This record gives sequence, C-alpha cells and structure tokens, in this order.
Amino acid sequence: IFPTVVLIVLVGVVPCIYTFILSLQEYELIKPPATFVGFANYADLLFHNSRYLRALAFTVIFALVATTLELFVGFFIAYLLADKEVSERYSAVIRTLIMVPFVVAPVVVSYTFKTLIYDQTFGYLNYFLRILHLPGFDIFQGAWNAPIGILVMEVILRTPFIAIILYAG
Repeated sequence: IFPTVVLIVLVGVVPCIYTFILSLQEYELIKPPATFVGFANYADLLFHNSRYLRALAFTVIFALVATTLELFVGFFIAYLLADKEVSERYSAVIRTLIMVPFVVAPVVVSYTFKTLIYDQTFGYLNYFLRILHLPGFDIFQGAWNAPIGILVMEVILRTPFIAIILYAG
C-alpha cells in the first residue's frame, strides 16, 4: 500500500499544506516577493469583510435547509421501501425514481433543470403556473429565486443517497 499512500500524500496533503502556507502571505502582482503576514488574512476576512460573512452565513443556512429537506424526504422514501404492501406494489417504480438522479451527472441535471423546468418561455414550471393563472417564475431574477431553484436541484440530486442509507439502516 506504500505507493498508494505516497500518491494520496502527493495529490491531497501536499497541495493543502502549500495552500495554507500561501494563505499566510500577502502577494501583490506589482511587487512580486510575497511578505509573510501570518493570520492577518484570516483576521481581515472574519472582521473586515462583510461579503465573506454574508456568504458564510448563506452557505450555512443553505446547508442546514438542504440537509433537513433531504433527511425528511429520504426518510419518507425509505419508509415507503420498507413498507411491505407499498414495496410489493410499487418497488420497481420507487427504485427507478431513486436511482435515476443517483446515476445522472450533476451537470446534466443542472442543464436539464435550466432548460426544461426553469426556462421562462418553454419551461414546465412556468407552463403549470400559467395554467393555474399565477405569475411566472424567473430563476435568473431576484435575490431568492436562484437559491430556491438550486435548493430544489440539490434535494432531488442528494435525496436518493440519503434514502438508500436510511433504508439500509
């Protein structure tokens, strides 16, 4: 296993250590030699950069909401699979619906959502909203539209994994 350990160290550990060392320096393109500043870059991020703190708070909230939704939906799917009556009747359908998002690449899912579901003119979401006489939904406008759309994609992509883990338990 020595070659594998060496490869993991060279590909994973060494770049992390090098990046950490670089983060302790200040480098300006017009003044090439880097100067060591210690943890001043981290202190500047935490105490003087409000955009970073907003992004960090948004990321934490997004992760908590996504994880909570994935757990609830995953538990519901695992419960359906564990129920003998439902499993006998619909096991093939449920297993297919679970495995499709699990095996499709995230890039394909995001492009599919962008073109088939969220498109302002031809998307299914706006089509059904127009049928219900509700205003259209543009994923690319507004501060909360894009995060909600990405949250839906995240839940659809990651819930099958949670459901499989919970079903195995």
